[in-house]
Amino acid sequence: MTDDDIPQQQDGMVTAGDPGWAQIGLTYRQLDYWTRVGFLHAVQQAPGSGFDRRWPATEIEVAARTLAWMAVGVKVSTAAQYAREGLDVPAVGAVILLRPT
Repeated sequence: MTDDDIPQQQDGMVTAGDPGWAQIGLTYRQLDYWTRVGFLHAVQQAPGSGFDRRWPATEIEVAARTLAWMAVGVKVSTAAQYAREGLDVPAVGAVILLRPT
């Protein structure tokens, strides 16, 4: 996914209703939880669920990387850390050397 693929408003922000989240396979429930625990960073924080939040459009890319790491068996907290660091999932058959957390 490139920045051109990410739907965004004029100010480069996205809301929970933007289709980019669904395009990568992230549910609203996951979006809400991942934001509350700090895996994704909203610029407009809200107390709990049901409140309008806005995220930089780049957070969709972080979420997509997190989901990709989870798909190869990495737990969500570690996957989110790797995604935040910009690490892509290695190609199939590659040797993965992970540092201890």
